Amino acid sequence: MYHSYNNDIIVHSLLLLATPFALLNPFWTPFEFEYALKLIKPTRLFVQDQLVPIFVSMTERIDIALEKIHVLGQKIEGLRTFEEMVEEARSQAIPPVSPRAATRDTLAYLMFSSGTTGLPKGQLILPL
Repeated sequence: MYHSYNNDIIVHSLLLLATPFALLNPFWTPFEFEYALKLIKPTRLFVQDQLVPIFVSMTERIDIALEKIHVLGQKIEGLRTFEEMVEEARSQAIPPVSPRAATRDTLAYLMFSSGTTGLPKGQLILPL
């Protein structure tokens, strides 16, 4: 079962590892999602279960494989859930990863505008 704190776990983990990420607005249209994903070229997607059909339909256009889409919520055939990823790491006793140092030039995350006057625009957020 999906818990909203999974989003917090993912965000905090990525910040700890100095791994840049982008948060996308769940109220965007499929066109806006596709535009942003082509812009940022993600290597993985963590997607709310109700939005999975939108992202699956554009995998070829955004150049991401199905196995790189991870579901937050109810199990969807052929895709891994975040909970399955966590359980696999626990069952294999994968040790924790140490935090990575970030510099002033390390991209922390990308935030997008609402796109009210056109397509969403990205804003780079760097650590202080």
